[in-house]
Amino acid sequence: EISACLVGSEMCIRDSAKTDYNKEVELLSSFLIADIFSRLNNREKAIRYFKKSLQLIRKDDLIKDANLYTIDSAFNLLNLKGRMFLSLGTEYAKLNSIDSAKYFYEKVTEINSFNNDIQIIKASAYNNLSGVFIRKSSYGLAKNYALKSVEIRRGLKDKLNEAAALGNLASVHVLEKNFKKAKEVYIKALDLIDKDRSSKAVRYREDLYFNLAWALYNLEDFTAYDYQEKSYIIKDSLRNAEFEHIVKGVYEKYQVELAQEQTNKAKANVKLKELEEQRKVLFLAILSLLVIISSGVILYNYKFCLLYTSPSPRDRQKS
Repeated sequence: EISACLVGSEMCIRDSAKTDYNKEVELLSSFLIADIFSRLNNREKAIRYFKKSLQLIRKDDLIKDANLYTIDSAFNLLNLKGRMFLSLGTEYAKLNSIDSAKYFYEKVTEINSFNNDIQIIKASAYNNLSGVFIRKSSYGLAKNYALKSVEIRRGLKDKLNEAAALGNLASVHVLEKNFKKAKEVYIKALDLIDKDRSSKAVRYREDLYFNLAWALYNLEDFTAYDYQEKSYIIKDSLRNAEFEHIVKGVYEKYQVELAQEQTNKAKANVKLKELEEQRKVLFLAILSLLVIISSGVILYNYKFCLLYTSPSPRDRQKS
């Protein structure tokens, strides 16, 4: 399916170049191709197409008022630019090009908009910048960016992602060996998603329990083992659920293939019956033709024999 999307998007780009130059189609197609390469872990090609999408935006004559220009009801131009910057930062981070990742994450934070969609993208950029500075061992900056992400998530009343941002902040406290503060922040994050039963929340809880256990262990608080056990229980349940999902997927695929095979057999049987009927009709037609021809030949021969074997009138007079 991914390969089909890739081929379709590349065809859109080629078609837009052949016909009237449609910047919107080429822009969205380039962005889609970049996203597909990202999912395929082809970082270099993903970066190339994300950058191509950015160039198409910058060359567009219509962006005199970026706040008004929309590609369609779902894509605001600033939103799209923000997503491209964020995606480029992520691709570079996965290639361990930390400075390049930092550059593109900062480009997201420079977007001047209070639109909720833009704020969500900026929160992700701040969170990722926190990760960048953790890798640079700049824990003060890492905390500042983590707090900015928390602030945006809280303002949007997005408890799930606020918990994720708090988990990131607590991790910085752990690296600073401030385990008491880390414990407070981990507990706050867990409280936010205590009643959330979504799969994403369950995964967050697993990580938060495990990290909280580590902070408690370093505080010589042996309830650490209780939280570690909770983490392992969730991890096992997730693994079992994932295994069941895989088995279910294989079974469903087998059922689809079996149904397709049965359908093909049924079609083949129908086709075979049609061919048999056609053969019967053809055979009867040929047989009928042969009967007609044979009857004609017999009739002709009979008349021919009568013509040459019957006595003439003269012969009859003589007798």
